[in-house]
Amino acid sequence: MPAAIVTTKGREASLAIITSGYTPAGPTTMMLMADGHVFRDAETVADIVGDEINATGYARQLVSFDPAAAQSDGTVTQLSQALSFGLVGGAVDATVSGCYLFEDSGNDATSILTASVQFVTAKATDGTELIVRPITWAWAPTPF
Repeated sequence: MPAAIVTTKGREASLAIITSGYTPAGPTTMMLMADGHVFRDAETVADIVGDEINATGYARQLVSFDPAAAQSDGTVTQLSQALSFGLVGGAVDATVSGCYLFEDSGNDATSILTASVQFVTAKATDGTELIVRPITWAWAPTPF
């Protein structure tokens, strides 16, 4: 199962949410990365956009989440909904190695990356529907 890695900017946003309130720069959006991309703790979409896939029919998509669920131990979990990118590839194909979630401010230079997910197996596009399965987010009351 792929692991979701929260970026430094994502941790900063989480801390602001619980301490002082936080207004995201925009809606949570997913972008897909090409095979060969090295997943790292980048700050903004502009830092990694050169490795975004280029395939027929591809466009970044908004992410929806189920309501957060608090557990008795203080852990909070939330599940993203399956996300369809529609028919991707065909005339121009790509191989997808993972994704980043970001707050879409409308400008790649100010859209902060909040998390990344490197897929266990890369997926080649071929003109059929491309779906990213749900991703579980978990927050613990202590970082240890």
